[in-house]
Amino acid sequence: MARTNDGEAYLTALMVCEAVLRGSEDDTAEDAPAAFIDAAHEAGLSVSGDDGPDWF
Repeated sequence: MARTNDGEAYLTALMVCEAVLRGSEDDTAEDAPAAFIDAAHEAGLSVSGDDGPDWF
């Protein structure tokens, strides 16, 4: 069942990417993938490698 928060995690992911592009000291390039994984989870999607079975 998908969770809904009006896309808050997706907007956060976009803001992280913008901050990285602007050279933020708080958000780094390593933070961007995690932000998009959070957005996928918020949408009820599974992201291969972070929450699937080991054999997948």
